[in-house]
Amino acid sequence: MKNKQRKDRESGQSTPNVKIDLSDFGPILNGSVELRPLTIFVGPSNAGKTYLATLIYSLHRILSGFRRPIGNTWISDYGFPRLSSEQMLSESDREQFWEFVEVLAKQEQDIKWSHLPTFISQVFTDQLTDNSLGLEYELLRCFDLTELTQLICSSSELNEAKISVDIQAHNRSHWTIDFNISPDDGLSTCVKIDDLILIPREKFMLHSVIWQLPEIRNHIDHPMMRNLRMLGLIMDDFAYAMNKGQRRFKDHSIHYLPAARSGIMQSYRIIASSLVSRSTGSVVDNLEEIPTFAGPLADFMERLLLFNHRTEGHGILQEIADLLEQETLGGKIIRRSGVSKVYPEFIYQPSHIESDIRLSRSSSMVSELAPIVLFLRGVFSLDSTVVIEEPEAHLHPAAQARLAYTLARMVRAGLKLVVTTHSDWLLKAISNLIREGLLRTHDNNIEDKKPQRTFLRRNEVGVWLFRNLDTGSSIEEIPFNTSDGVEPIEYEEVEEELYNEAAKLQNEIAEEQSE
Repeated sequence: MKNKQRKDRESGQSTPNVKIDLSDFGPILNGSVELRPLTIFVGPSNAGKTYLATLIYSLHRILSGFRRPIGNTWISDYGFPRLSSEQMLSESDREQFWEFVEVLAKQEQDIKWSHLPTFISQVFTDQLTDNSLGLEYELLRCFDLTELTQLICSSSELNEAKISVDIQAHNRSHWTIDFNISPDDGLSTCVKIDDLILIPREKFMLHSVIWQLPEIRNHIDHPMMRNLRMLGLIMDDFAYAMNKGQRRFKDHSIHYLPAARSGIMQSYRIIASSLVSRSTGSVVDNLEEIPTFAGPLADFMERLLLFNHRTEGHGILQEIADLLEQETLGGKIIRRSGVSKVYPEFIYQPSHIESDIRLSRSSSMVSELAPIVLFLRGVFSLDSTVVIEEPEAHLHPAAQARLAYTLARMVRAGLKLVVTTHSDWLLKAISNLIREGLLRTHDNNIEDKKPQRTFLRRNEVGVWLFRNLDTGSSIEEIPFNTSDGVEPIEYEEVEEELYNEAAKLQNEIAEEQSE
């Protein structure tokens, strides 16, 4: 099983394919992205990169990681209401139900979504639809808004924002949710579920044998209840996956590391202490308004305040953190209890001197990367999705290039990353890691975990360019090629413009000196 999981991670097939289409959303006029193990957003400021990253964070929390709502490999028991009596069914429902029981009894075909009685499939469609209520709250929280209509692009002709989430596998859609935001209807939802195989015929027959066992059969009163129990197990699997989406605002499998981390790390204890002191009744009465944080920033600070090093497990993430400290930081990041014992204090220990430096007095590079080190040790798990804004901020170009190896190691370990960046150096390094991945295409030793030699598969990386237009921004993918890598052409244009300007000025200087 472990070898299979490793191969899944190496091939980039451990998660469903997720495509998100947008129109008239914030500054984004139109565009679509397909999430990969490493998804990168590049482009000018104010083009919508953070808007889309925040939307992904919100959707992930509501839809519980975009997990496919129907599985065919797990049979589980999570309390789906048993259909043990016909009394609860209308006449038409009862007819549909017994037609389905006959399908189960024959055991001659795959059990598909379309085989389910309508009153059963509708229950789960409604559960997906109901998630729109959670998404409305989550969007307001994450974007720090008072009204959802503030997310509609100001140049929208229809005065409506549209979001479509398409979950795909094996080159076909499994389920799709369309969200519309309009002044008249607020947030509306439309759900479409493909005619998927709930349980293949061979697997259904295998589990049918289980229900022939005497200790189970003796508890079945009606001859057909074996099939009803089987139906319950089929739907339990679906219900479990769907109900995970109801754990609103408690999905800790996604984490957001916002921009300007250095300032947050250097002052978060002061900010937290101030907020706590202002939350007492006597003080609040004298305040007109208490300022609020956007959801991702508030969640980030909460995890810092509650941070504690993991005591065991996830050794590979510990190793990645160690390498980041050795290769880039030149020292260690450690947690200590603060003087007040309320909030933890984070310390930088340089490797070349025997002294401790509080992050409030450390370099901006150290405090910028410290959260990545800490979260690798105490927050991330192997199936986490991590949004990182501008990981290259405050880093020397050489450190930006080395950071690409940290991101690749995180992908190799199984994490899914969404990264916003302006760094040409980071993209150049990622391009080289993809080139190394191409050289490993026929390498049988793909489970090699030597951190000094890491790589990225071509299909694991998606780089999406945001372009500013007159009425909003658009999104398009930058395809990888072996000569140019995954760098936007705009970077080359800036480089060429600066070169031409330098050449022109040099010529003018030479002419002036020759006179």
